[in-house]
Amino acid sequence: MCELGWVPGKCIENISGKFESRFPQIRVYKNSNIFLNEMEDLSFGMWLAHGEGRFQLENNKYSCMRYVDYNNEQTQYYPLNPNGSDYASAAISSPCGRHLAIMPHPERSFLKYQIPWSNLSIQSKYSPWFKMFKNAYEWSKKT
Repeated sequence: MCELGWVPGKCIENISGKFESRFPQIRVYKNSNIFLNEMEDLSFGMWLAHGEGRFQLENNKYSCMRYVDYNNEQTQYYPLNPNGSDYASAAISSPCGRHLAIMPHPERSFLKYQIPWSNLSIQSKYSPWFKMFKNAYEWSKKT
């Protein structure tokens, strides 16, 4: 999506120089992305697995999901920010809000049994990331 120009910035090799597979804490920040509708301030773990997941950005205007530390503050510290992305960015929204370049994997983290640990009490079979898929479905029904 970066190379197509749909989202700003570039995606390059992890700062560690190696493939990373982790379950970092991700926080959703204020944005207008259709996938993240009504998810602002959600902070929850999400699986990631990539060797080239570092976002290089000029600013954080469209950085809508960020790696956070144990105080729920964005972080540049490894391994909490496993790829070294600028502004601790885990996902970048397009300016129109219809595209989401995301380096962690919500498809590997939307069911409760996929979650190795949680800071929330999950009462359903879905994790909070399931809402991303539901939001996309609801948006597509409107168009």
